[in-house]
Amino acid sequence: MPDLAQKPTTDKRPPWPWQAAALLALVAALAGLIIGLVAESTDQRIHNNRQQRVLDELAGMLPAHSYDNNPALHTVPVEAPGQLQTRAAVTAYLATLEGQPSAVVYALTTHDGYSGDIGLLVAIAASGELLAVRVTRHQETPGIGDKIEAGRSDWLRQFAGVSAAVMDYEQQQERSWSSQFDQISGATITSSAVIDAVARISRYHQQHSAQLWQQARQQEANPA
Repeated sequence: MPDLAQKPTTDKRPPWPWQAAALLALVAALAGLIIGLVAESTDQRIHNNRQQRVLDELAGMLPAHSYDNNPALHTVPVEAPGQLQTRAAVTAYLATLEGQPSAVVYALTTHDGYSGDIGLLVAIAASGELLAVRVTRHQETPGIGDKIEAGRSDWLRQFAGVSAAVMDYEQQQERSWSSQFDQISGATITSSAVIDAVARISRYHQQHSAQLWQQARQQEANPA
């Protein structure tokens, strides 16, 4: 006699469309969250590394124990494209000691290089004395360009110790401030570009350093 009892059947129908859509949305949300967290962590790491590189560079230009803040985090934008003859933004890194101005390191670009832009860092003490000059990037001809790099040549050391007062005196006597610096043989355009850029930023510092520090105090009093 045949078994008339119904055998259980397995429902192999696909889920309803809204269920599949909800599942996909959940997966996408989780993926987006993970990607966002990874990107945020990566961005923060890049930012921290960049800040550390800047701080290391500044530390190599400023005298030891002459400041107790982190100049890489204490910056003021400089808006003087006409006077500084630069199209790129200029950043002033401010160094302080016990809350008092110690030095300013300007990051600027001169467009007068033989092969293109030359990035510079120019450190000036609160007294107006040049502390150090560094070339951060350039496209000058290999061999010639080496002569403006601190790690390959002593040429940049001639700027250390020069006072802005000397620059004023030279101008009053109608003499070129740049004449006191040695040119690089075979690289007159390259060396002149650096010398002239240092002269412009030194002149700017002498004329506007007080306003620069005032702007810094205003930023501290009214943080964004």
